[in-house]
Amino acid sequence: MNNFYATFLLGLMAVVAPLCSASSLMAYKVLDEKLHDEKAFTQGFIVQQKMLYESSGLFGESYITVYDKQTNQISLKYHLPKNIFAEGLTVRGDTVYVLSWKNGTLLTYDKKTFSPGKTYSYTGEGWGLTHTEKHFAMSDGSSTLFFRRFSDFAVENTLTVSLQGTPVQRLNELEYAKGYIWANVWQKPLILKIHPDTGIVEGVANLKALLPKFHLYPKADVLNGIAYDLDTDAFWVTGKFWPKRYLIQFDSGTTKNP
Repeated sequence: MNNFYATFLLGLMAVVAPLCSASSLMAYKVLDEKLHDEKAFTQGFIVQQKMLYESSGLFGESYITVYDKQTNQISLKYHLPKNIFAEGLTVRGDTVYVLSWKNGTLLTYDKKTFSPGKTYSYTGEGWGLTHTEKHFAMSDGSSTLFFRRFSDFAVENTLTVSLQGTPVQRLNELEYAKGYIWANVWQKPLILKIHPDTGIVEGVANLKALLPKFHLYPKADVLNGIAYDLDTDAFWVTGKFWPKRYLIQFDSGTTKNP
């Protein structure tokens, strides 16, 4: 083990421990695993029937792929403008919505043809995006969730996400499912279960056991990608440059993850 990797692991343990010890740990089981594109800098991740929609970031390299969740067969790969660093995405009705990191622009595309649609402006950085029955929910790397109107993407409400009274910073990729908002935390192998009305974290899952082995996959980066699969009542999860994606199911109890 090289010094860099040892330092990385020590740092990871230091930041993960406080969150995991402060809240109910959700156990999980792995139901399935599939290959994942190691070149994808995963930012947004969502299931639509049999297909996965995934946004990949970086300036000049951002794209969206649509592929079969079982076979990985790609039905569409759409490259975004070179000045756009793609972030979170969600699908509502027949429209795909994609955040940009620093452009302050929400892009929209037709779900079937990927013809560009309207764009919407917002202030600050774009990180994660999902939607509830009433609003879009967006993160910007802070502890705040922004609830935005469907009609014009204007902020209607904000919510501070907290764990035992302490705000949780660096909220990243988001997913709304089963009445909760599920969130990745940048640079931590965690998924948070957040009550959408209070912002209180009601559960924490530690997915450290799924992290790719650094010596085998040196480019593998942080956990980032949560996609609820209605067919299995489980979640597909992955990360930036990860070689695999995993279908996991959470336990509502407090047993520690392996």
